[in-house]
Amino acid sequence: MLLQDCCFGCNRYEEANVKCLSNVRRYSADVPECLHNRPVMFVEHCMARLPPSAVLIPQQDIVQSGNGVFTMKSQSTPTKLYSVRFQTDSNANVPTCDCIDWQRHHLPCKHLLAILLTAGWDSLFELYQNCPQFSLDP
Repeated sequence: MLLQDCCFGCNRYEEANVKCLSNVRRYSADVPECLHNRPVMFVEHCMARLPPSAVLIPQQDIVQSGNGVFTMKSQSTPTKLYSVRFQTDSNANVPTCDCIDWQRHHLPCKHLLAILLTAGWDSLFELYQNCPQFSLDP
């Protein structure tokens, strides 16, 4: 009985994985290409941080101030600035942001996503791009 339960759980997991593939499902035009073929929870997390769910960060408000370092104004408090870094001294493969959302979830926040919409998902380090939480199992 335990083996059957395990196989049933595996089948459900595989089914959920396959349902996320772009050759099986049709993505809305609102979902950026970099979020296709990703786990549902990850896509939902990111979509909640993109327009129309969140305020658009205009590209002119994003300033690259160094190699992989970006600064942008807060949309709700214009005197506040946020810094996004594609790598840090403590971990060269993981980006970071000053915002509370990043500190809570360590998943892409609206600031990182605003940069990625222009620079592309491939601008991040491969180790972070292929993180298991962001990828479907082969």
